[in-house]
Amino acid sequence: MKVVIIRHAEVDFSWSSRCTSEEFDKECREYDMAPIKDADYEIPGFEYRSIYISTLSRSRDTANRLPVEAPLKETGLINEVPLKSGFDSKKKLPLWFWNITGRLQWVFNASRQAEGSRQTRVRAAKFAER
Repeated sequence: MKVVIIRHAEVDFSWSSRCTSEEFDKECREYDMAPIKDADYEIPGFEYRSIYISTLSRSRDTANRLPVEAPLKETGLINEVPLKSGFDSKKKLPLWFWNITGRLQWVFNASRQAEGSRQTRVRAAKFAER
């Protein structure tokens, strides 16, 4: 069996270059609801029995633009991990800072993030068992 993993198409969203923790959290939520950019998308030419997508609308929108006739199977097991600021701050800090601190918290399983790397591995294993 061949498996092709497609994250999603490019999201039509512009991030602020500097923001407070509250602004960063708001932009993360807005990014998760933003549409994908209008374009044609291609994937390798195999015979597909099914396409698994996450529950995010951008995953479904991307899959619907692919030139493939296969049923879509939606599952939360492959959802992206939502990102949140690493700590509360009223000071505007660079976007890269918020991204790095949030991802480091994910790696170290900090409770501030919605999910840690351990939980992500469990989800991935459940999906792979399918």
